Amino acid sequence: MDLVASFFTGLMARDGRYRKGFIQVACRYGTTWFPLDAVILTMDWFFFGLDSSSPIQQFRILRVVRLGRIFRGLRVVMVARSLLWQQVLASTRSETVVLAAMALPLVCLMLSVHVLACLWQRIGEHSEGWLNRGFRPESAMDTYVTSLHWVLAQLQGVSIFPAKGCWENLFAALLIVSGLAFDAILTSIVVYAVLGLGDPGHAALQRTCRNFLKGKRVAETFACRVRRHMVAQGEDGIFGRAAREEKLLEGLPETLQMELYELVRAPVLCWSRFFALLVNASPQALRQLCQQAVGLSFTLSHENCFCQGDACSVMRFVESGELKYLEVKPTNMIDLRGLLEDSEDLAIAEQIRVAGGDFLSEAVLWLPSWEHCGTLVADTDSKMLVVHAARFGDVLQHHCTAHHCAIEYAKKFVSRLNHVDHVSDIIFPFEDPQEDAQGKAHHIFISHYKREAGTEAALLLSAMREMILHDACHPGGEMSEPIFVDTENLVCLRDLRACVQRSDNLVVLLTPGLFQRPWCLVEIATAHRSQVNIVPVAVQRPGLSFKYPDETFYKRLLAGRILNDEDLKVINAEGVTLLEVASAIREVCVQISLPFSPHKSANIRHAEVEDIMMRCCTLTEPPTS
Repeated sequence: MDLVASFFTGLMARDGRYRKGFIQVACRYGTTWFPLDAVILTMDWFFFGLDSSSPIQQFRILRVVRLGRIFRGLRVVMVARSLLWQQVLASTRSETVVLAAMALPLVCLMLSVHVLACLWQRIGEHSEGWLNRGFRPESAMDTYVTSLHWVLAQLQGVSIFPAKGCWENLFAALLIVSGLAFDAILTSIVVYAVLGLGDPGHAALQRTCRNFLKGKRVAETFACRVRRHMVAQGEDGIFGRAAREEKLLEGLPETLQMELYELVRAPVLCWSRFFALLVNASPQALRQLCQQAVGLSFTLSHENCFCQGDACSVMRFVESGELKYLEVKPTNMIDLRGLLEDSEDLAIAEQIRVAGGDFLSEAVLWLPSWEHCGTLVADTDSKMLVVHAARFGDVLQHHCTAHHCAIEYAKKFVSRLNHVDHVSDIIFPFEDPQEDAQGKAHHIFISHYKREAGTEAALLLSAMREMILHDACHPGGEMSEPIFVDTENLVCLRDLRACVQRSDNLVVLLTPGLFQRPWCLVEIATAHRSQVNIVPVAVQRPGLSFKYPDETFYKRLLAGRILNDEDLKVINAEGVTLLEVASAIREVCVQISLPFSPHKSANIRHAEVEDIMMRCCTLTEPPTS
């Protein structure tokens, strides 16, 4: 039975993980202890046959071969073989502790064997006992030694003569069970003591932990979790290995250390779109971030990485391992550990699988504060890179290009966050608003005749940007280019209509020659067709007077007498008809225009710009036609 069970008994791999797959266990056992166990088992059956064959009783002396079972104790020695025995010799205190730990169970064994031998001798003195079945002891010592020999053999599952009767069989069965239990206990004590030689400091810390848990009467379930973390902090644990790697890197020169951190950590950070942008925009900032703002974090299996409602301070990148992200309704904030064990309660939680290549809590980098919207539970031991939000901001402040990229990215990220239906720690990569045909890239598009109102457009642009910058709640603050002016933002005239369509408002600067410029007419007609809010602004300055068109103007426009042939070609090429142009101009003229007086005092201009911004902000819904 022991031979068969060994094929199904899990093993501890070199990486510190517990393996229980049948193929792995069978291969490991078949190439290590199986040959020895097979030989010993074969001997047992062979001598069992000898016991039942009277003609060859003279070969009973060969039973000494059964002492080969002692070689199975080499499993304990093999554990010590992998350790540095120099540390054993260098640490007398640790060696003394190990010897004492191994001597104590051996002393207990000898005392127990003595008591059991006396009991077996007492049972044999019964009228039908083993002493009265042909055994002729020469002395009392001979009887005791024979009884002691039988007990020791029985503890190993071997019998030098068969037991008969109820009491003898019961006593023999109890000895076999006790032998198996003691073998397991002794092996665990010796292995634990020998492993403590490799890291005496950690062994002392574990003893302190045990005493603390026992003294504080901590519940056993929680104490087991604490002990798992203590084991992981050993030299062969995941925390211990990480600490050694960190110590190794600290001894390198700063420049080499920075390059090494970038080589190892930058590919992981580039899973996020922002860090991927930094590769080309500011590689120096990315290199410094990898060294100063990024760290390692480990979570053991079945432990919480963070809980719903906890304050967040880091962004996480999952390098390895598998986790679950759970979101529980506020009315059902119960113990998540119990939630995982009760399948009926899983209906109230949303579960998302998180594995290598995923990242969480990016919002903490772009918002003043962030609370976790769910709970992250590790299914397996997991390794993560963490970006500390405070250090992240400190590093970017010293790199102008990276700081500008962060500001622009943050605007788009917050805009995305404000429009999602469900806020979560997991926000997947989003498309750039300027690449989204349905999104709005600009809050205000300023339409003007450059020759007559170029200066006024520049002044209005500057004043509007200043107001948006100082208003954290302004909708334009979420956009990379909230105010669009063709002289600054337009690259190709073919993109003009698309820019108007993706604007919330069209501010039209009314000047005498505005309605005679083909591209201005295209902008107004496109806004009217796309139901973009149109805000007319009358430029007031000496020598410039705008007159609203009358019916004669509209008749001449439709007859083609206002625009020349080149202008008509431009309008037709953009897919706009004169009828649409006339309808759009009427729409502009029926609205009450707002004044803008660049020659007046700063206070007056500020009040006028506030009125214009107010008109743009209040009409958030497109006008119906």
